[in-house]
Amino acid sequence: MGYLQNLKNMWFPGQQPNPANEVIPSILPAAARACIARGALPQINTNTIMLSAGEAVHFLERAILYTEKNVTQSNRQASGMSFRVMKGMTYHTGRGQTTPVQKTVAEQTKGTLYITSGRIVFAAKQNGFEKKLKSLTTITPYADAIQLQFGGTCYSLLLPDGNLAFDVIQLLKP
Repeated sequence: MGYLQNLKNMWFPGQQPNPANEVIPSILPAAARACIARGALPQINTNTIMLSAGEAVHFLERAILYTEKNVTQSNRQASGMSFRVMKGMTYHTGRGQTTPVQKTVAEQTKGTLYITSGRIVFAAKQNGFEKKLKSLTTITPYADAIQLQFGGTCYSLLLPDGNLAFDVIQLLKP
């Protein structure tokens, strides 16, 4: 079961996700995919990421960073009446109440995931991140996603194939 399906089943039981929202076209070359399947690390040539000396790109894929934010809105209810006492004078009665309403909103940020020999980089216009591989605490693969935890921060990335990214990280472990 995929990550998004698992998440939606947890929060919205009985509802099926829209498959059109989950499809992410792959940009990983077929030769690199075959190399990973053989248990070897491919070296991908790209000029879109700055590499340090001796660093190589082993995985390059479109990804969507899935985050949830708590949003607070106010719900205002008012009641009352007005009546005229005399010409030019009106008396108003009433009361109002404002109730804060919290809801969780899902936010999806499109970008590119790079896994190099030393870093994991999510390049995007917003919410991008760059973390060293040695600071990776946990990794959870799904059919269509990967969840990475660095200390107290957790990143959920929707991918065409989450298991490929997991395999690359496993091959990079010392």
